[in-house]
Amino acid sequence: MSDGLEDSYKRINSFPRYPQEQ
Repeated sequence: MSDGLEDSYKRINSFPRYPQEQ
């Protein structure tokens, strides 16, 4: 897997959950 992909995944994880999930 590319490092770029992991970075994107980590970024999404860092971001807060969407309001739709609430």
